[in-house]
Amino acid sequence: MICDCNAADHNVACLCNELLDLDQIFPNKLTLPFEHNAILLNVEKGTITAAPDFSAVQIHTQIKGLSLKTEILTNKCKVTQAQLFGCYNCQIGAKLKLTCVTDFGNSLGNIICPSLNTFTICNPKGENRTISVHLNHAMIKKTCEIFCGSSSFKFELNAELDHPEGSVGTAWKENHESWIEEISTIDLTHLLKYLIFPRYFLILIVCLILLIFICYCLLPFIINRLIFKLWKFICARSVVTDPGKFI
Repeated sequence: MICDCNAADHNVACLCNELLDLDQIFPNKLTLPFEHNAILLNVEKGTITAAPDFSAVQIHTQIKGLSLKTEILTNKCKVTQAQLFGCYNCQIGAKLKLTCVTDFGNSLGNIICPSLNTFTICNPKGENRTISVHLNHAMIKKTCEIFCGSSSFKFELNAELDHPEGSVGTAWKENHESWIEEISTIDLTHLLKYLIFPRYFLILIVCLILLIFICYCLLPFIINRLIFKLWKFICARSVVTDPGKFI
């Protein structure tokens, strides 16, 4: 996206258009090399040079109405509230709700985390903003840092994101292969976390005991009974009697 911004007092108005081609950023009429009236302007190693086609020529350059302004804010900002909620591996993404304040003036804060980068607006009253982010795991425990002005501030971001409800079952009905792909995206650490809870851990122990009982007790007994019945049936069929012989 390319924007054309104009400043007025303390406000900036921007008109933005979708960027379709790099030529929109670097139009030929505004980039070097540039030729005008048989004079070629070019840049070589950071220096602008002029190469005329004439054997003897004088170049006079005059700039009018040029003003340069550099504004550096030495304010400090910090995040007073950071809350992350929503789902992971989903199209709508999770929501990052945070509040950023400065000691004076407005500032743009760049947020850098191990798995996401974004930005927010900071002001003295505290700017509340909700940002959409996309993450691929459920358990979030990261130390993030916001940069603005001449300072940086670290804050903790802790959350437990949910997997989209019904996505596995719906995917199974629509396409078996997509269901397998959906299963592979589930964060296993998120599922294993519940096993450490006493209630879920007790259920797991009971299931393992039942599985061992079935495999080592009931299953051999059933197999032996089936083999015995089969052997008895085969032996009964193998006995041949002579119906014409009586005692």
